[in-house]
Amino acid sequence: MAAEDLPLEVSIGWHLQSNHFPPVPLVWNPVAIKAIESCSNGEPDGLIELPEGVEYRDGRDRVEAWRIVDSFRLEPFITSEWGSSE
Repeated sequence: MAAEDLPLEVSIGWHLQSNHFPPVPLVWNPVAIKAIESCSNGEPDGLIELPEGVEYRDGRDRVEAWRIVDSFRLEPFITSEWGSSE
């Protein structure tokens, strides 16, 4: 099975656990997926709810999708022309 054949949830989990040090907890998986979907749909400023008990630097519990994509280096997962490397 090629990497591109894996479900998005599995690919994101692998990315968060293997390409970051320290590994990003899997509680961030749904957040990352929502951010990818928002950016892929041309809505990089869409607000994504953070995991329970987590706040952004300024105390918000929701953050723009592009900030999550940037923080977790999720650009390769975006499927639209916005930010896509293709």
